[in-house]
Amino acid sequence: MAKNTVQGKAFLFLRDKSLFVVAFLISFLMVCALWSFIDPRSTFPKPHSTASDGGVTAAYGCATGFHGANLSQDPPERTFYDDPSLSYSFGSPVRNWDKKRREWLKRHPFFATARDGLVVVTGSQPLPCKNPIGDHLLLRLFKNKVDYCRIHGYEIFYNNAFLHPKMVGVWAKLPPVRAAMVAHPEAEWIWWVDSDAVITDMEFKLPMKKYESYNFIINGWENMIYERKSRFAMNTGIFLIRNCQWSMDFMEAWARMSPLNPDHEKIAKIAIAELTDKEFPGMDEQSALVYLMLTQKNKWGNKVYLENQYSFSGYWLEIVDRLENISDKYAAAEAAEGGLRRRRAEVVSERYGEMWEVFLKGTYDGPGGWRRPFITHFTGCQPCSGHYSPSYTAQACWNGMERALNFADNQVLRNFGFVHVDLMNSSSVLPLGFDSPILHSRLSGEIGARAENPSIQYLCTVLQSARAEDWALERNHVSKARAGVERPSSGDFTHPVYRHQTAARSVRVTPVLSSQPMCLTARFRAYHAKLRLRGVLQFPLLNKSLLLVGAIALLALLVWTLGSSSAQRWLPAAEGGSAVDPLCVTGNENQTTFYDDPNLSYSIEKPIENWDEKRREWLKIHPNLAAGSSRRVLVVTGSQSSPCKNPIGDHLLLRLFKNKVDYCRVHGYDIFYNNALLQPKMGSYWAKIPVVRAAMVAHPEVEWIWWVDSDAVFTDMDFKPPLEERYKNYNLVVGGSPDMIYENPSWLGLNAGVFYIRNCQWSLDFMEEWAKMGPQTPNYEKWGQILTTAIKDKLYPVSDDQTAMVYLLMKERERWGDKVFLEHEYCIQGYWLHLVKTLDNITRNYIGLEKKIERLRRRHAEKVSESYGTVWEPYLEEAGYRKDAGKRPCITHFTGCQQCSGEHNSMYEGDSCWKEMERALNFADNQVLRNYGFMHQDLLDSSPLSLVPYGFPA
Repeated sequence: MAKNTVQGKAFLFLRDKSLFVVAFLISFLMVCALWSFIDPRSTFPKPHSTASDGGVTAAYGCATGFHGANLSQDPPERTFYDDPSLSYSFGSPVRNWDKKRREWLKRHPFFATARDGLVVVTGSQPLPCKNPIGDHLLLRLFKNKVDYCRIHGYEIFYNNAFLHPKMVGVWAKLPPVRAAMVAHPEAEWIWWVDSDAVITDMEFKLPMKKYESYNFIINGWENMIYERKSRFAMNTGIFLIRNCQWSMDFMEAWARMSPLNPDHEKIAKIAIAELTDKEFPGMDEQSALVYLMLTQKNKWGNKVYLENQYSFSGYWLEIVDRLENISDKYAAAEAAEGGLRRRRAEVVSERYGEMWEVFLKGTYDGPGGWRRPFITHFTGCQPCSGHYSPSYTAQACWNGMERALNFADNQVLRNFGFVHVDLMNSSSVLPLGFDSPILHSRLSGEIGARAENPSIQYLCTVLQSARAEDWALERNHVSKARAGVERPSSGDFTHPVYRHQTAARSVRVTPVLSSQPMCLTARFRAYHAKLRLRGVLQFPLLNKSLLLVGAIALLALLVWTLGSSSAQRWLPAAEGGSAVDPLCVTGNENQTTFYDDPNLSYSIEKPIENWDEKRREWLKIHPNLAAGSSRRVLVVTGSQSSPCKNPIGDHLLLRLFKNKVDYCRVHGYDIFYNNALLQPKMGSYWAKIPVVRAAMVAHPEVEWIWWVDSDAVFTDMDFKPPLEERYKNYNLVVGGSPDMIYENPSWLGLNAGVFYIRNCQWSLDFMEEWAKMGPQTPNYEKWGQILTTAIKDKLYPVSDDQTAMVYLLMKERERWGDKVFLEHEYCIQGYWLHLVKTLDNITRNYIGLEKKIERLRRRHAEKVSESYGTVWEPYLEEAGYRKDAGKRPCITHFTGCQQCSGEHNSMYEGDSCWKEMERALNFADNQVLRNYGFMHQDLLDSSPLSLVPYGFPA
């Protein structure tokens, strides 16, 4: 017996010795690799020195994403757009698309270098919803997708027109996807997302490497297609399709089973007979796709990936009741890991998502897991029509949507310094304290970073519980899987064996610059000891392996620390493109920035000092973001959090938001839509100041914030503000008259509904002074009296934002005047009542020039539209078309209409506001849809569209 023991010990010694030898070799190689990065003699290229660019930024070399491209150039060489046979619609298949795209990318080399370029396509019907809150929900659902795209650098196109009169309802998604492929040859992928889907994990990024060998990715299960023949085998509400010839052919085959085909009913009968659970007559797009896969598997199957490993299209009924619990466990994780809760610019959010991936190893987003579901799909709810499945109530649908939307919005708002404390209350937000995880209303106590805080103690308990559950699940299911017990079926995507691929959970990585864990170290040690006693951590060789891995990690960390002055960031580079490309977001995230200052506030009440220096230092740490930052613009707009009183108010808000997103997509600007009161007392017209202030802090990479009221329509999609030329020496640009401010003060001396404001200390100080006349101050009523006395034509004794700005400029001209540009010659925004009557004539003016000049009517990719805007200028000038005289108005502002409340100025008759909004929106939409091959024939009828023939209008 003793002999066996000695032999066993000798064997263990040899085994351990071998392990240590391997560990030593790995450590040595790792040191060599790391040293090649940190050695000062390294030959890796370094960014060149800084140079002034007119703002507080510096110029660095950086190859950015799509938005960083020179959009003002389109080479004159012929491309597939010059082929008269090219069609944007079904019925005329595109041939040799891969070759045509390849040739186009050669002529536009910058786009050819972008990896996994992606355009999100979504949409809804052209008419107002029947459900009274339908358009309000659609507006919030669209905002959710725009937020996700802004964070990850994706383009988004919202279609609210039927591009084919026979392909409506569930079939309406195919035509815009097909048109987007042609309009965006720079995009490798088109991602269709139904309007009723909520992206509930804003940090999750599609695993594109996983899909490298596939062309069509959809949520589905193979056994449900080929064995059970179920119409529920796939969910066509969300799919990812590669922009290639295979996809063009696949879409044509799919569309041939739609009402587009004269034999549609005959095909439907055959397909329905093949499916086992088709309950209703008629062929929907989902049943058609299942039938296509059943009958043509050999042709399409090897390029279709059925995704069921995460919530690519998660069923909402299984998700919404778990959201608060998921939030608590994320808050617990943040309480334990300072790097996760660290404040940062929104533009680097994707890189912190990479850190979460390390921490979330071992959990999943299905039942029993606590990872955020990627997409929560409200299948069967139909927010627009108001119809819903009899399996649940309407209230369950709408409440579930609000909960999911606020859950997602919290992940966005935290980068602006705020949070919803109650997922069922969209209107209420509170400032998020420094170094604090997100806590919800049921957690009492002050939010802070102290371990003795009652809420933090609760979070520690939650985190311990979550870890215990994860370890127990892993041990149970992995051991069964290894033993060959309880093997899951191929369609059982919720089975834990799919989720738990390894027995041991990955070790957390703590950044150098992180706050101490809120939960007491001793508590975790005791908890860890309990797990060991229970056998939860007892896996073969796990303890020694962990020790070896830990030793390697410590050695690597030591070398990394020694070379910290030139070390690379601790977060890995992310994939994708953006108005600021995440590929281009480099820098050492371990360095202290102004975000690590406990005194920094996103709220308007607390002043910020030395902002220019703080921004400059932040940009030095993120040198690639400094490149071109003097031209970088964030458009900010928004509306109230509750549904509109006006029955068509939310429908108009949705279309107005789409209009602004279209404009930003064309020009490479980011856009943020705010529908929360960041200061509870600053509502209505005062609400813009807190959100502009928060946006400055959340986006230090941006030089300009462009506020645009929700009731303003971009009516010249080619217009680009001359920020670097005309406004280079100014910090605030607003439409106004110097005489009506300084000589004969009038509350109409300027229009505060549209303005550009530079992201600098001057602007922060100006907004602080401006806000002092707002409703959050104790002297608000007094300010109303002062303004009424000083500004003779002010009719109401209430302090409003516009009169307050006039008064501030009038009284403190020496302090502010030289940095304020009152634009009265160049277009910044125009009064709608005078402009809408000219839109039909302006359309004829432009068509007249296009008939004469072939270059102006040339078809092109939407991404190079800016170049054609530049081409237009000399021809418009030669024809005598200028501002207010034959040229498109840049912005048509529906001042006094108040589309949400419906309480428009009494001087406007009936529904003239709403009709003219539709005219202006369709006028603008024609400039966008033209790049997708379509146009509105009648500006007062949003429903029908016509194909734009080649060479139009010649």
